[in-house]
Amino acid sequence: MNTNNINPIEIDPNVKTAIIYSLEDLFAYTVEIREADKRYYVANSEGPISFGNMKDARDAAIKEGAVAAYLALSKTYDKTGINNPNQNPQERFDYSSINLDEADE
Repeated sequence: MNTNNINPIEIDPNVKTAIIYSLEDLFAYTVEIREADKRYYVANSEGPISFGNMKDARDAAIKEGAVAAYLALSKTYDKTGINNPNQNPQERFDYSSINLDEADE
């Protein structure tokens, strides 16, 4: 898969959007909510919550009122040296749209 020309996602600031980050190669997930100029992680008193499966992360996004969502997968398969530490953080991930329609569970 050639990732050199993949464009980062463009999030509509008027739409509450969840970015579900894959951690530990799909064994854990964190959920970031973005709307207008606000960004926050779904968290508890100890910090961002690490969800053990995609369903729980998706349910958390729905509970937060997100109407759009993306799964962010780290580009860990890129060759060493390709990732520039000064690059836009969005360019470190590949994104896949997630359906939040509860009827599709």
